Amino acid sequence: MQNKMNWFGVTGSISIFTLIIVSIFVPWWQVSVGSVDSPLANFQVSPMSNNFSFLGQTFTFPLIMAINISVIISLLAGGIAILVYSINPKKSYANKLLTFSYRKPLYALLIFVIGLFITIVLTKFVTGLDVPMIGSANSAVDGSIIQSLLGDISISNVLFTAGFQWPFYLVIVSAILCITARYYDKRILSATAVT
Repeated sequence: MQNKMNWFGVTGSISIFTLIIVSIFVPWWQVSVGSVDSPLANFQVSPMSNNFSFLGQTFTFPLIMAINISVIISLLAGGIAILVYSINPKKSYANKLLTFSYRKPLYALLIFVIGLFITIVLTKFVTGLDVPMIGSANSAVDGSIIQSLLGDISISNVLFTAGFQWPFYLVIVSAILCITARYYDKRILSATAVT
């Protein structure tokens, strides 16, 4: 009897493992405040790691780090589960593994994009700064906010440069591969039933 593997699932799991490793070092989204070459502040964000720097000082937030670790564990569990399923999709436990794992990259993508959108809207509401999701924008600055941070320096406009990095597009590919593995699973099961 020939063993049918779900190659979409295998490829999806490899892309999840690659995504986890890459996202620790390369952000999904980045925004620079001020000049791109020497920014006043820089925010590099992904569900697996975050780097925040302001005036050359790097900040770490324990709660955000805990969330990053939980996302890594969740995606890692999903990647392992879909790989085990994909190697032998006819086993009795295979459907449970697939059901558990195939949505993980999609959930990470949706939660990240929705969280990013909410953060940008809240930033606009609280500070009045227009932070773009993609591209560059000059934003008028209320002097009181900047003066409280920088002292006697007067700034009227701030340049924001933002954009998605290539790991963001890799998570889209991972989500598509894992969802395709789910639909391909139905073909494997129906082909097995016919023979």
